[in-house]
Amino acid sequence: MNKQQPLLQINNLSLAYGAKEILKSVQLTVCPGEILGIVGSSGGGKSTLLK
Repeated sequence: MNKQQPLLQINNLSLAYGAKEILKSVQLTVCPGEILGIVGSSGGGKSTLLK
């Protein structure tokens, strides 16, 4: 178990463009020394999440 404070923490992030839901209930935590990779299908919201 990592007891360091997170560098980044996202809880329950949702986003829609008009009626099209792009992100739904995204949760992630990145602590010092960790590496995070974002993968998924084309149009899956990866770039939107990073912005």
